Amino acid sequence: MVYFIGIAQRQFIRTILSINKTRAYFYIVFLKRYLRRHSLCFLFLRLAQELRAEVTFLDLIIFERMKLSVYVLKSEHSFDSAHFLANYEGKCRQIHGHRWRVIIEIMSATLNTGEQLDGMIVDFSKLKKDLKEEVDCFDHVLIIEKGSLKPSTLTALIEEDFRVVEVDFRPTAERFSKYFYDRMTQKGYRVKSATVYETPTNSASYEEDPHGAV
Repeated sequence: MVYFIGIAQRQFIRTILSINKTRAYFYIVFLKRYLRRHSLCFLFLRLAQELRAEVTFLDLIIFERMKLSVYVLKSEHSFDSAHFLANYEGKCRQIHGHRWRVIIEIMSATLNTGEQLDGMIVDFSKLKKDLKEEVDCFDHVLIIEKGSLKPSTLTALIEEDFRVVEVDFRPTAERFSKYFYDRMTQKGYRVKSATVYETPTNSASYEEDPHGAV
């Protein structure tokens, strides 16, 4: 993901950097380890280095508090499937079904201009189509974690024409939220969050922490 720093932002950074005298290479090294590369604070530090400027920790706090306003789109799709949790003590170790709801939020600081996509991040129809493609492959199947069934059991299910989908993770709502986050990111979207409802009142969400706070 690439961010562009505008003239006004550069001038603001230069102004902050010009009013202090304390070098902060320690903070630069420390924050580089704990901040995601697309953090605004990281960009602030990179530009400061380019300008051979001196930075104080207070400067970093002030700059990081500058919020980036974004537009957010949300789309939802659902699928019906069965699963079970291997090595689980409780009812969920048995095969059971859910109507899973998958909600994806994407974001952008800017909108398209001109022609059909003017004033949009992306056409809703494209977002819905891309999400549907990822979700539909799990519809009306038995989802199992690889290695959680005996080979003979798996073979018997397939021979009886049951649709079985094997995944590399334990099929929990938490793991699925990360799965759909990654899949939509791979399609080129800047994903804000992915939420998966296992029941109408229970859900799990995945979003990446931009500040390294967790």
